[in-house]
Amino acid sequence: MLAEHVDAVLRAKGIDAWYGEVNAPRGRRAAALERWGARVVDRVDNHTFSWLCHMPIERLTIVRPVPAEPRLLEHAAA
Repeated sequence: MLAEHVDAVLRAKGIDAWYGEVNAPRGRRAAALERWGARVVDRVDNHTFSWLCHMPIERLTIVRPVPAEPRLLEHAAA
């Protein structure tokens, strides 16, 4: 819902894309982010407290084009 809100704010300002970083277990979140409309442009191993998870963590830098039209979630929240 936060990303959808960011989309709405940026759409209203005429901005067509944004980027951010997401920490995720290696190989698990990238495909979901891409299905959602983001593009993973960089991957870096992240060692900050990853030992607590007992699995490798990576920092994904993503770029998301702002959709021209709001998604259904934005309509439901309004």
